[in-house]
Amino acid sequence: MTETRSVFFVIGLCFAGLVLGQTNTRSPGTSLGQLQIQGTHITKLVLQRTEDNHRETLTEFDETLALPVGTYRITEITLEDQYVYESSRQSPLEEIVITEDAPQALKIGGPLTPSIEITRQGRQINLVYKLQGMGHEAYRSLVVDPSKAPTFSVYQGKTSIATGTFEYG
Repeated sequence: MTETRSVFFVIGLCFAGLVLGQTNTRSPGTSLGQLQIQGTHITKLVLQRTEDNHRETLTEFDETLALPVGTYRITEITLEDQYVYESSRQSPLEEIVITEDAPQALKIGGPLTPSIEITRQGRQINLVYKLQGMGHEAYRSLVVDPSKAPTFSVYQGKTSIATGTFEYG
């Protein structure tokens, strides 16, 4: 059984500058490194520096972002159409080490890949719908609209034997 569901996004934004949506101002002597985000459709990225718990909230993006040198963990990623990754809900992504020497590449965000995890318990089959980003991070929708829930069909040969929708939560 193969279920295919496409997720499409439309980008109508143009960004200029390096980083415009940060939570703190930086002192003039702060050493900076570069972060290159290789995904798309990101509207918000929250990083927390492990050394001092300083948070960087990024809301506007260019090809390369300037960040203070340090080790960061991703605490939140928000995408267009209200999809979110929160590290407190899933296993955390690998830490990001920003140095002055070379840009650090980060694969997160779109395009998203939908998948279905199938498990069996006796005579019952459980289907779990997942949306994963470029870095294999799991996203959930902030907008719960049961009329737009993903659907599925189960086939035996060419005959459909079951159909349904996934429940949120």
